[in-house]
Amino acid sequence: MQPVWQRWAAVIERRQRKCANYLNHKAERYSKRSKQICLAIFCLLAGGGSIHIATRAFENPSGKLRIEKMSVPGYAIESDTISAFQPAMVLTERQYHNIQQFKKYMDSLQTSKAGKLKHDSILAVRQGLMDSIDFIEQVYQQQVKQNRLWKND
Repeated sequence: MQPVWQRWAAVIERRQRKCANYLNHKAERYSKRSKQICLAIFCLLAGGGSIHIATRAFENPSGKLRIEKMSVPGYAIESDTISAFQPAMVLTERQYHNIQQFKKYMDSLQTSKAGKLKHDSILAVRQGLMDSIDFIEQVYQQQVKQNRLWKND
């Protein structure tokens, strides 16, 4: 028996094919010239709309969206409910420690010629690995800072 998502996919595909066959049947009645005219009109409208949207983005720079910090008065939320809004830990200290150990290991590989080859081969297969590790460290540091702020409030 097929999973539900495969059955839904089959139903959707059948309906798409039915719709495509219907549209093909309707389009057979049009001449080559009228199809070309319709295509040209569509391209002009779609292209013109895209150009219009792009130019409007540069016309009015003050119309950009601004993100403003929202402040909530202290009396609006009871102190018991504030702890419910405290963010959960994304990374545990153990996970952060493991990441630090891996980073030290990668750095230690560069001390020898054989290690340098291994280091380079790892980074060749996993491009952006060290960038991801640096990003995860930043997230952890931000998370620790945020949790300190929550505890001080």
